[in-house]
Amino acid sequence: MTTERAHGTSSVEADRWDEKYHRDDPPPWEISGPQSVLVELAAAGLLSGCVLDLGCGTGEHSILAAEHGAQVLGVDISPQAVKRAAEKARGREVQARFEVADALRLDLLGEVFDVVIDSGMFHSFDADKRSLYASSLANVVRIGGVVYVTCISDRQEGDWGPRRVSEAEIRDTFATGWTIEELKECWRERRADLESPAKAWLASIRRVALDQSEPRAGRDRLDRERAEIRRLRLENELLETEVIRGRLELGRQTGLTGDELAPLFRRLLKGLGAHDRSGPG
Repeated sequence: MTTERAHGTSSVEADRWDEKYHRDDPPPWEISGPQSVLVELAAAGLLSGCVLDLGCGTGEHSILAAEHGAQVLGVDISPQAVKRAAEKARGREVQARFEVADALRLDLLGEVFDVVIDSGMFHSFDADKRSLYASSLANVVRIGGVVYVTCISDRQEGDWGPRRVSEAEIRDTFATGWTIEELKECWRERRADLESPAKAWLASIRRVALDQSEPRAGRDRLDRERAEIRRLRLENELLETEVIRGRLELGRQTGLTGDELAPLFRRLLKGLGAHDRSGPG
């Protein structure tokens, strides 16, 4: 499924990432193939079962996992990236699904996965969003499932590209409800005309059941993270509603017909309904 907006993504955030795929030159992370570190995981049989590819871009890692027998869903906040990924999979005759979705709203997918691939998305989050991301992941990774994260390391010199991530930041993000089974250095390739590769981390993170004897502070942290997710959902819904209202007013002023305005009106009603269901707080 490919849609203009799906699974909680705000139009503002989607447009920001979408613009990167509309340029003449591809984004630095698009290297016309999968990252070598992910190829190694696939060859070892670790990308199997039901696999979710987060921030799938144009689908190279989704296709890689599907070619190794996995049932794959690739998601990205950029509709343009999802469109290209679906076209690429069809062209290679590979069975993989692609949808537009927000990594901080994964509960809306309504699915559970054995393996999650995060190739180069984690380093785009600041501290607040990293904790929300871990909580979002917990909604879609089965107990015993594994998340493979690759991100630029703080040992990489220079100030180009994404922010650098320390080992401590990874361990802190996945301190509750997860076990980091391996955290090692690796390399991330970049587009051929750029300096490459970059020093990175590969983290293998397993989902575990929360121990009821866990300190109360840990459970309180989860409660705060879930409350923050609810707040962000409401903000996204309100922002989308305001954008649609503005488009409706512009359409009215420019003389669009009722039939032309109807789709926007329906989306506005849907957004208002979601706001009402969210309730206060």
